[in-house]
Amino acid sequence: MTFTDNSDVYTSLHEDGINQVIRHTMQKRPSLFHYGTENVVNSAALMRRFRRFSGLCARINYAPEVVLWDNPLMSVEDPFPVLGTDDLVALDYCFQVTNLDIDFSPDDPPADVGDQQFAARVVVCAGLACPEEEAFAQIRDELADLRAEWGDRLTDADFRTELGLPLIPSAEGLSCFCLGVTVVGSVGMRGPGADGTVVTEEDAETGLSIEIAGTPQLRVDDVTLFEPDGDRFTFPEGLTASMTCYLRSFVEFSLIPALEAALERIVIDLPTEGFLAFDLSGATLRISFPTSGAIPNNPAIEDDQVKVYTDVTLTGPGGSP
Repeated sequence: MTFTDNSDVYTSLHEDGINQVIRHTMQKRPSLFHYGTENVVNSAALMRRFRRFSGLCARINYAPEVVLWDNPLMSVEDPFPVLGTDDLVALDYCFQVTNLDIDFSPDDPPADVGDQQFAARVVVCAGLACPEEEAFAQIRDELADLRAEWGDRLTDADFRTELGLPLIPSAEGLSCFCLGVTVVGSVGMRGPGADGTVVTEEDAETGLSIEIAGTPQLRVDDVTLFEPDGDRFTFPEGLTASMTCYLRSFVEFSLIPALEAALERIVIDLPTEGFLAFDLSGATLRISFPTSGAIPNNPAIEDDQVKVYTDVTLTGPGGSP
């Protein structure tokens, strides 16, 4: 039996290949995975000259060409505001993704995984720069002086920037912790069999109309927190539930829509690459994702892979294939 016995096009991605790409990306573009305030980033840049990273929560592993091309190790973020100070005081921090990998139907992850599910494991380390003892009194005095001198003008963000605000207390270092997150999910298609979704677009260069009977859909089934070197966290139930809720909200409302949009664009753009030399005005390319007794799941998560079966039909302007 060949891979295309049950569909026109067969595509599969193995977890080893995906994880290899992730590892290469983390080493060659470390700034996509390591974030910190300007003080932290400047400190990391200085320590890079001496191959030391004691001022961060985790060592940054990067490829040699990152230094040769003078690429940044970290992305610069705004300091973390202190509640109740009206954005006048903020703290330095860093956030680092130290490990990321994908398992398709994993055997023994730190979460319950069933058939046709995948698990994404992430380990993040973060740290807040807690002020030194004498910095508390110093900042309180400076804060009182600012409010006495400028009053309501401090509500203007541009004016605060002119004054060099927010105030950032000095700190000896970062108070760091590491957290493991496992996201268990599944993948499917929204299509005519479900909600009638058919995406139709016209390629500007060829005039070809593209109909996609189905769009990629990622679902989150479970989010679990665990200690990177141990079992699940033993934090108070409410704290753990709140952290899990926020992480799931980020995945559901930010990460998944971005991934689905990217996958949809790939499905729409890729087929037209082979037709650039032809005028296909009035023609229609229909892409669908069949299911049958031979293909009970499409996409399918099995054999450490995600597999996609696709049918492609090109119809001429007169309706003839």
